[in-house]
Amino acid sequence: MTRGVLAAAVGLGLAGMVAEAGFANTSDRLDPRKVIEQSEQAIGRAIGNYKLTDSTGAPLSLRQYVKERGIDFRVLDQAARFTEVERLAKVLMEKVGSVVPVLPVALVTTALLDAGTPLSMLELKAGVLDLAKRLARAGAHVHIPRGDQDYAIEVGLRMLRLRHLVAERDGLYGAEPDETPLLRYYANSIVHLLAVPA
Repeated sequence: MTRGVLAAAVGLGLAGMVAEAGFANTSDRLDPRKVIEQSEQAIGRAIGNYKLTDSTGAPLSLRQYVKERGIDFRVLDQAARFTEVERLAKVLMEKVGSVVPVLPVALVTTALLDAGTPLSMLELKAGVLDLAKRLARAGAHVHIPRGDQDYAIEVGLRMLRLRHLVAERDGLYGAEPDETPLLRYYANSIVHLLAVPA
């Protein structure tokens, strides 16, 4: 789905909510879940069974964060303030990392890099499925397009092959050696989720 179609669908959802409210003050009526539901309906009418997901996670109250830790940034010296900002940044990064979905490209890339040697399609699928199970046990949201694991692997592999990052030789799929830094970049999008004991 293109960003334009997604933006249009969300816009339709918002427009529908404003119209329902009779163009009155809608600030108390703009429920994000209702926008998502109406956007799903608009997308469903436009392109079939696409499912819009909400990966916002739980909000973090900075007021509560500093209160629980007894922090007042205004009175800390520079070194202490930098230390506390670094701690806060780690908390924020963990929260963001926990809601980012695991996508097929990251799954396929990680399985290929972990193997360290070219894989047959069967070996690749086994590696990806094992990885997806580990991530799901760790609480990650593993995005499987169409709810079809084989299709997800094919999509991830196709994207990597189209970018000439992975090649197929004699029925084996392997990373192009010169492209390892970019492949590591893709794999790193989920590495923090793998560090969690499953």
